[in-house]
Amino acid sequence: MVKNMMLKRILSLLAVILTFSPLLFADKGYVINTPTVDMLDYDFCDGGLRFFSNGNLLCGANFGILKRLNIGASLELSRFVGKSNKGLKIAIPALQIKYKAYDGSMDYPGIAVGYDGQSCFFNRKYAGNYLQKKLGFYFVIGREFFVENLMINFGINFNNKVCWFINSVIPLYKEIVYLMAEAEYGNMSCFPNARFNLGLRFALNEYASIDCIVRDCCFLKKDCNKTRDRFFDERMLKMGYTIKF
Repeated sequence: MVKNMMLKRILSLLAVILTFSPLLFADKGYVINTPTVDMLDYDFCDGGLRFFSNGNLLCGANFGILKRLNIGASLELSRFVGKSNKGLKIAIPALQIKYKAYDGSMDYPGIAVGYDGQSCFFNRKYAGNYLQKKLGFYFVIGREFFVENLMINFGINFNNKVCWFINSVIPLYKEIVYLMAEAEYGNMSCFPNARFNLGLRFALNEYASIDCIVRDCCFLKKDCNKTRDRFFDERMLKMGYTIKF
């Protein structure tokens, strides 16, 4: 127990240092859970911290190693915030890769393909170790619609079955406040059971942002049948920063 508390204090200190240092980033490659066609620019690094249910923390870093290729990694720390008799659990790091296949044009959307190995809610007692599975391999297209800077992305991902997602970041006030919206589900034919996520992004400057998120919004559904892998109206906080390396 003492060792767990000491480890949590050390990791907490590192998290605070990373949050306010120029090693983190405002990730434009994802909306909330799902990817976009946007890429991190070459020679740039981004990283972020996401606090979510049960005192869990998800931290990660992403690198623009080539003009069309991004590679990153992420790690979930279970019960990182608060006190728990079960102690801190550190999951196996996950890999993310994205390749921009086509930049898009006035007539055709941009195209990106990739892999995201990050699952959520680490639990050794549950078969597969995670309550919510990773995206796996994905294919996403996106382009600007209706008004300037309104990007809408649609994609499918493959994780034992074919899943789908759609997302957008909508400018609300200048380049300071944005509405994030997305829908995701693990069944191509069952739209009513999709997971709807909403959030507000506050751009502190060109490189830093704070996201306030409500995930799996129950108020958008008629029935909210809680299952092992659903956490309705889950509140999350994400902080990010981007720099050139």
